Formats: sequence, C-alpha cells, structure tokens
Amino acid sequence: MEIPSAVNSGVEGLRRAEQSVAETANNIATQVVTPESEGEEVLGAEQALSLSEELVNLRVQEFTAKANAQVIQTADEVIGSLLDTSA
Repeated sequence: MEIPSAVNSGVEGLRRAEQSVAETANNIATQVVTPESEGEEVLGAEQALSLSEELVNLRVQEFTAKANAQVIQTADEVIGSLLDTSA
C-alpha cells in the first residue's frame, strides 16, 4: 500500500492546477479589447471564443484542484486510521 504516493499525487495535481490557473489568468488579462463607436468596447468573435475557452478552463482547473484536495484528505484519513489501529 503506497499512501505517501497518493499524497504526492494529490500535491502534484494541485500544483499543476495552480500553474494552469496562472497561465489562464494571464491569457485572460492579455485579451485585446477593440474600441467601438462612442466609447463602447467589445471583443471580436474570435477573441470572445478564446475568452470563453479560458473561462471554461478556469472552471475545469477549479474542479481539478478540488479533486486533488480530496485525494490528499482521503490519504490523510487513511494514514490516521492506520496509525490508530497500529497504536
């Protein structure tokens, strides 16, 4: 039984989710808004699609982080149970 590897997997998954969120946030922050008439600002169709994809990616990474946090929590509970039974 390799419980430490379960913890390591959860931590690695959290790290990857955090990195992906940072990249996605940067992509969103660098979206170019083109000025329209009378001070209105709009995104072009391609930019709007890209922004939508980035927002979806943020949600995916949120669920990825939650799943990895659950892996860590479950591994912690199993370790605690093993320690309780061996003590």
